Amino acid sequence: MKMLPVVLFILLVLAVTLVFNSTFSDWVWMPDLPAWGNIVVTILVAALVCWFLARILSNAVQNSRTAAWLGLGLLFLAAQVFACLLLVTRLDAYFPFAFSEIPLLAPYFVTSGSLVVAAFLLYRGTKPDRQKPLSEVAVQEPVAQADFAKVGLVTLGILLLAAAFVTWYWFIAWDTTDDALEYIWLAIPLIAVLLSGMVFSLLKPRQGLLTALYLLLVPAVLVMVTWMGVAVDFRAQTDAHAARVTRALDAYQARTGAYPQELASLSPRDLFLLPVPFIIYGQDWCYEGGEDGYRLGYVDRSHWSDPNLFGHLYQASGSHAGASDLCADEIRRIQERDPGYYGLNGN
Repeated sequence: MKMLPVVLFILLVLAVTLVFNSTFSDWVWMPDLPAWGNIVVTILVAALVCWFLARILSNAVQNSRTAAWLGLGLLFLAAQVFACLLLVTRLDAYFPFAFSEIPLLAPYFVTSGSLVVAAFLLYRGTKPDRQKPLSEVAVQEPVAQADFAKVGLVTLGILLLAAAFVTWYWFIAWDTTDDALEYIWLAIPLIAVLLSGMVFSLLKPRQGLLTALYLLLVPAVLVMVTWMGVAVDFRAQTDAHAARVTRALDAYQARTGAYPQELASLSPRDLFLLPVPFIIYGQDWCYEGGEDGYRLGYVDRSHWSDPNLFGHLYQASGSHAGASDLCADEIRRIQERDPGYYGLNGN
């Protein structure tokens, strides 16, 4: 059991290296090696680095106080919830910072880190207490307090895993809107899980059952969630989000007698969190509203590689003044984020 994480890690690095083998021939630090040499060096270097990292982490798990791990777990849980909201809602309406500019890879690395932290929380929460000789026990120890802390660690670890899986689902769903890598994205999270297994093998007392369950169940759930995310129809998801917005618009109109001038007015009473279109990461809705009607739409494209953007009208209600292109401003904003790709450099 002690060598199982190492063997699995080497096999995983071998698979990833074979997939990306064409890139390794350009590495500056080993330009004269043949392809098989690149693979061997990559495996050895990655295994060595992760083994030393596992040593460092094992000392941290053994020697750190329970309160420190509870604080770290809460920090990662907050980051995980924020990352998930970043993928499915429009946070710019609540904060002055433009959250739509945060790279899509941010939730990816937060999720990978959460898998490691959750593993250590579960270990600390299920670790048996060291039995002291009666001669060393001067007073009755607060057993109930220690048990409460362990329950908190296990609960926090489970919540962190659940939040990581939900964020992973939405991350993979967003991946389908572009040049999808699909299951290749699993490389880093699986390495994080196997790194946790390495740490488990170095800790004393060893928990073989926890190690086996974590190494088997977490990767299995990740693969299943990835499969679910790959199957998402992002245009159908966009229409589902648009339907939520229109219901909130109707509720707002029934309550106030007019439609809002901007969608941010719907929150938090009529729509606690404003969902986003699921076509281009960082985009916003196209909306015009007034007293007697509104128009709601979003920017679309025929294919992820097509730089030609166009507006799609989802729904209009009542009569609303103005015949301007509903999505002209939003298209311009998306193009200005990457002017080279959208052919604006010459303008």
